[in-house]
Amino acid sequence: MGQFRQGQRVFPISRQTVNRHIHKLIDGVGGAPFPISAHTFRHSFAIHLLLHGRPLKYVSQLLGHRNVESTEIYTNVLTFDGVHFLDGVDFH
Repeated sequence: MGQFRQGQRVFPISRQTVNRHIHKLIDGVGGAPFPISAHTFRHSFAIHLLLHGRPLKYVSQLLGHRNVESTEIYTNVLTFDGVHFLDGVDFH
């Protein structure tokens, strides 16, 4: 996919280093209402791609999943939150 080889890091920084930076920032602002880590941003990235209509298979490839079934977990989140999608829509 793109210019990267499978298994190649996009950024030359470890997840642990990113988590240390995130926790330092969170501590600096007095905490967060829920646990936040590098993985939180991975989930947010996937959800946003799906909400903006990107194909599940494409998102799966970007996340490096071996099969699409692993990525389908994110569609369950969207289904759970889906009740709000029709708020304010008036059917005639």
